[in-house]
Amino acid sequence: MNREDIDPKEMERLTNPEAKLLFLLKYASIAPSSHNTQPWRLRINSNTIEIKPEFKRRLVYSDSKDRQLYLSLGTCIENLLLASKAYGFTFDLQIKNDESSVYALISYSNLQLNLIDYTTLESIIARASNRELFEDRPVPDEFVEKLKLIAGSKAEISFVTDQAQRTKIIDVVGTSIQDAFLDKQFTNELSGWIKPSLKKYQLGMPGYNVGIPWPLSFVMPWVIGHVKMDKTQRKMDEAPLRAAPMFVLLSNDSDEPTSWIQVGQVFEEIAVEADKIGLKIGIQGAPIEIGDHYKTLGQLFGAKGRPMIFFRIGFTSKNKPKSPRLLVNQLIEQ
Repeated sequence: MNREDIDPKEMERLTNPEAKLLFLLKYASIAPSSHNTQPWRLRINSNTIEIKPEFKRRLVYSDSKDRQLYLSLGTCIENLLLASKAYGFTFDLQIKNDESSVYALISYSNLQLNLIDYTTLESIIARASNRELFEDRPVPDEFVEKLKLIAGSKAEISFVTDQAQRTKIIDVVGTSIQDAFLDKQFTNELSGWIKPSLKKYQLGMPGYNVGIPWPLSFVMPWVIGHVKMDKTQRKMDEAPLRAAPMFVLLSNDSDEPTSWIQVGQVFEEIAVEADKIGLKIGIQGAPIEIGDHYKTLGQLFGAKGRPMIFFRIGFTSKNKPKSPRLLVNQLIEQ
């Protein structure tokens, strides 16, 4: 599925409650996920939607604790909630446990359209992780205050704009990237999720999305798995970090699935709100999941909790084409 195919006004033509819930799932399905694994299963049952983890698409090596999986699940849940609010629907969210996982149950009590917020719906669709260089413009102070409100009690949020401090953080991130690309198990797993620049791939990261030239995208999976490129990758990833006016860290005192979901929700709401004013976000997962780099990162930010999401934020008008996604009917559990 291409997110550009989602027309927010289509909801106005739907009358059947199940059709409305099915349409909402389109917004959930375009949430960001580590390596674009889309690790969620969806289910409609009467007036409820369940969003559960899909462990078949977990990153067995680089996300052995499933932290990134549940952070991704949080972004999927938040997309659904933001879209539901934007259409004026009334609902209740419960985070539940079963024998094998933590999941979300969203129950709808009113599916009548009311004061549709098209700005939010369009930003859910437009939001995308950005790998471009940001402009030399500061993040507005009023937006930073909004981010603090979004984080609320769900996540600890920390900001760094000081140049000297950013330089130290870039070194930590760069070292974590280099360590990751020196790890054969990591690169073998990553190579399976890098795809040639063809629209047919619904999972993973096609070359055009991550800045790999079209011809090179067909051999890059092999290159990542067989060629030592830790220094090259570090240099490539440090360039956009140096151009970023602000770094942001989301942390939480509790390092378990329910907290991971909450932090993922916070991140996605931030990303959607950022898109509304032209701000873009670029995530780096290595300093969070590789070795103990998260400890140094947390210290540099002055964070009290366990770091869970690190990203740069800034303005740019440049965007790469977005990755295709699985169709909703491929994600629905019968």
